[in-house]
Amino acid sequence: RIKEHFITEEVDELYENARYISSEYITAYYQDEITDSELFTIFEDLGKFESIDLWIVSREGSVMLNTTGISQGKVNLNSIDPDFLDSSCRRDVTLNGIFDSPRLSVIFPVTALSGSSLKGYLVVHSSMEEIEKTSIRYTDILNICLIIMLGLLLLVFIVLYFIFIHPLNKLIKAAKEYSNGNFDYQWKLHSHDGYRDLGNTMGYIVNKWKSSADYQTKII
Repeated sequence: RIKEHFITEEVDELYENARYISSEYITAYYQDEITDSELFTIFEDLGKFESIDLWIVSREGSVMLNTTGISQGKVNLNSIDPDFLDSSCRRDVTLNGIFDSPRLSVIFPVTALSGSSLKGYLVVHSSMEEIEKTSIRYTDILNICLIIMLGLLLLVFIVLYFIFIHPLNKLIKAAKEYSNGNFDYQWKLHSHDGYRDLGNTMGYIVNKWKSSADYQTKII
């Protein structure tokens, strides 16, 4: 669940990046307002800052400008995976070894200003390994917090035991001994609350019973 949460967050972030890049740069690129070299420089800076790979893909599926090091027009995505560009998001993407580790990819269609014709695609790739590492790190943090919480609960239980259960058990045992006629039963209650008062009262009553029993024995 944690991994799925981070994947969903990453997809949303990649999609927002793609939307921003498309509106700010790709449209201008298709209108010849930005040259290949200028856009490549922008892609490199964005890729390093966001830790992503950026591709411009033609309508026919050819990878054109990219930050992965693919020669322009040498790779056609439709030949590798005909359904790739029809998706909005793909997981565990390797594209027949183009990537040496799985990627999370977002495919963003780029249209003309009128919005009627498809010009190409902006594909944004992010490392699945980084998402995995992040999810493992957060899982470890949650596990540590859980262990600390269990330790605190155990400590609270121990404290409550010695405050309530332990004195009560002593009182119950003493009451059983006294009820069996063992008025000489010795016990101590290290408490400073109502249990101590109850123990003192019980001891006082028992001493009275014991004194009365001794007096009756002497008379007899």
